Amino acid sequence: MQFQLPEQLQLEVMKYDATRKKLAKETTKTVTRKAKYPKGNVASLGMIPEDVVAPKDLADAINRINQADASQAFHRFTRIDSSSTKVITHAVIYHTKQFWVAAWRPRSKDAGYYYGISVAFRDSATARKQFYGKMFQCSNTSNDALVESISDMELKTIGRTDWCFRSVRITQQLINKGYTRPYYLDVDGNHSVEAYKERTRLIRSNVKEFHKDLMETIPSWLGTRSYANDWVRTTPEGNSIYFCLSQLYNSSLNSKLLSQFEHTPDWYINTFKNSVEYKHINKQLFESKWMRKKAALICTQTSAAFNSADPKSADVKQIYKYVGEFCQFLSTTNELMKLFPDANLDLVISRYDLLVETDFRMFASTLGEPELGVKLWLEEHLSVESFLNMLAKFHERKVAEVSTRRPSHFTYVINDRTQRPSFFWRDWDDTVSMLRQVLSYNKNLPADAKQLNTMPKRWRLPEWHDMLMAETWKIRNPNQDLPQKLFPQPIKIPFNDVARADQAGTKPGPGSYCFFQPIDTHQLAQWGQAVRNCVGSANYADGVRKFKHLIVLTMMENKPRYTIQLRVDNGIMHVSQIADVANGRLSDEERAEVEDAFQLALREREAQLNS
Repeated sequence: MQFQLPEQLQLEVMKYDATRKKLAKETTKTVTRKAKYPKGNVASLGMIPEDVVAPKDLADAINRINQADASQAFHRFTRIDSSSTKVITHAVIYHTKQFWVAAWRPRSKDAGYYYGISVAFRDSATARKQFYGKMFQCSNTSNDALVESISDMELKTIGRTDWCFRSVRITQQLINKGYTRPYYLDVDGNHSVEAYKERTRLIRSNVKEFHKDLMETIPSWLGTRSYANDWVRTTPEGNSIYFCLSQLYNSSLNSKLLSQFEHTPDWYINTFKNSVEYKHINKQLFESKWMRKKAALICTQTSAAFNSADPKSADVKQIYKYVGEFCQFLSTTNELMKLFPDANLDLVISRYDLLVETDFRMFASTLGEPELGVKLWLEEHLSVESFLNMLAKFHERKVAEVSTRRPSHFTYVINDRTQRPSFFWRDWDDTVSMLRQVLSYNKNLPADAKQLNTMPKRWRLPEWHDMLMAETWKIRNPNQDLPQKLFPQPIKIPFNDVARADQAGTKPGPGSYCFFQPIDTHQLAQWGQAVRNCVGSANYADGVRKFKHLIVLTMMENKPRYTIQLRVDNGIMHVSQIADVANGRLSDEERAEVEDAFQLALREREAQLNS
């Protein structure tokens, strides 16, 4: 028997009804709602002043950050700058690792501070573990910080939650004491917003916009060393000629000397005179009238550059370049006087620009036996006039090389210290090194042995360099005889005997071709040096010794000219290559004339064999 209960009665006896009870339980199941402020509602803490960001705008930003993923937990506030009409970031707020961080710029330039920064986190065990102490740490010392410990935080209560809160304003007084770090990028060493982390990449890029716009309002120096902070020009010490000179990389102006700095001619003269960096310079140079006038000019030029520097942004290089230029002159002069201590000072002074725009190294401070031998040889054979003339030729060549390129190439040779071109005389280094090898080799030779040559025919560094290169090649490669099967003796063919004439039909002028084979590997190397090709290398010499090919050398009018490589196959001689000076390619007419002359030389050689 069944009874259909009325609706109202069904509700009265529902506790007895297993099915209805289950349905009721499902329909009344509690739905868990997502918290509105999982990161915390810090709107009432006043993390950004109301005159900078309106409370409603700040509250909206906090609401959005609470609902955002960790990588999106930030908001950047922008406005139009009245002076530049640019859109600037004047405040930013973000959340990372339990910490809320906000930074802002004051509305008024007369507010008495550059920027403010606030930090807040729940007073919980989890949040306290993220606090490493030393919040807003001083750049000058590792011990000082504006917030030394948790006890320096303010405790504020919002509803039923306690918050640790601290807000500071970075003033000029704090900057002068060394509080110059960008704290909005990392408040305590544990909350850095890094570009390489997915969680903080977007936060950092937005905070960097705040940093960039803030720094554009700060007087700054360009061209400083890495340790100089962004705020240095706002400080009394940083906004000085002393600071600009401290950025000049020169050991004669080290920190110890600069600690007693005076921007006077006497200070510069005495500093440079007593510097160990310039110990080889004749002291009379520092006592000369020229030196005093130069030091006075340096003071005037440096002061003028400093006083006229753009008050917003200026390059320290344009201020220290006058001192840097003189330091470069002294450095090069010191190297020069290692070899020529009694050099005429008027001659040295007259080459001021040359010595500023070139750089070379003479000898080490401590001379070993090989270096001493080189020094003594140079003192005996090379005059300071010849040395400076060679240096001037090098400088002239380098300037011409750079000038023929695109204008931008010139920037690659500008010296940071002088803001002028500077060329390192590497060929001098190589020449002295090779001279050292030749002198050492000659010193150890038996008395009756032939010594290698060290003296150039004239003081032209490229020629001297190439001559020594050939001599050092002989040291590394012992001399070996080469077979001379084709031309045991040189054969001359007068130009008039060559069948070909020029296209105009005129007769060739006086002179002759001279064909011969190298006697030994050293002669082949000398030929390669003379005609500036690689025939003197071991590969060609080995080929001649092993009868893989023949090398015939050709003189024209008693001057080295053509290098001919030949191969023989089945009684037929083939010309593999004919190279002109510096591996130059012959024209068809030149090649035909050389081949005709060579054919006559072969006939003459055949006649010799048949006689």
